[in-house]
Amino acid sequence: MRKLIKDERGLSLMELIGAIILFGLASLLFGGVLFSIAKASEVQGQQVALQQTANGMVAQMESISRIENIYENAGYRGKFNSSNWTDTHIIKTLSEDKLSEIQPLAQGENPLYISDILDTTNKRSSSYQVKNKNVKIKLIQQKNENEATNTIYATPNYRDTFSIQINGIILFYEDEITFADYYDSSSGLWEIEELLQQNEAMIVYSRRFVLTYRDDEKASGEVPGNGRW
Repeated sequence: MRKLIKDERGLSLMELIGAIILFGLASLLFGGVLFSIAKASEVQGQQVALQQTANGMVAQMESISRIENIYENAGYRGKFNSSNWTDTHIIKTLSEDKLSEIQPLAQGENPLYISDILDTTNKRSSSYQVKNKNVKIKLIQQKNENEATNTIYATPNYRDTFSIQINGIILFYEDEITFADYYDSSSGLWEIEELLQQNEAMIVYSRRFVLTYRDDEKASGEVPGNGRW
């Protein structure tokens, strides 16, 4: 027992080197785990930020769709047969200078501004942006699909209810997407599923939405029933 107590030789050089190597391997492994956790947390944080931005955009658009008589005041009444009706919506997307409206086939922007069709000076516009400047925000809108169908009498079925429905999607994406490949200018309809599938690698987040506005004047018979919206 006394010999064991007096044995104060400590670790040999080889033992010390071995301990250092083991400690280094453990640190490397632990560091890798911490990096993976931090990366996952960063990605999750980015997704939450994108979701919050999309939620804010949808909330504003829903608020705009509830403005009393906004469609009538914008000129959408009765026999509205303008050739560009498919591209005209109550929701306007504006470039950063807030002076020009972003066209349907143009690339998205970051920041992106949203206002309503009655805001001619764009003073009511709100901005939406994400920290990653490589990410663009694109808002796609389209009118009811039944606008492109015909009735049993081979006449245009402009709509089968007294409601105007606009559906669309908010895209957060990188690089560039050729939007013209997914848009039919004659009907004003988008091939959304094909767009999402073929550009999956560039799209970092997407959010669908539907806006509905009831046409009380047409429902009460005050406006001719074959109008286009």
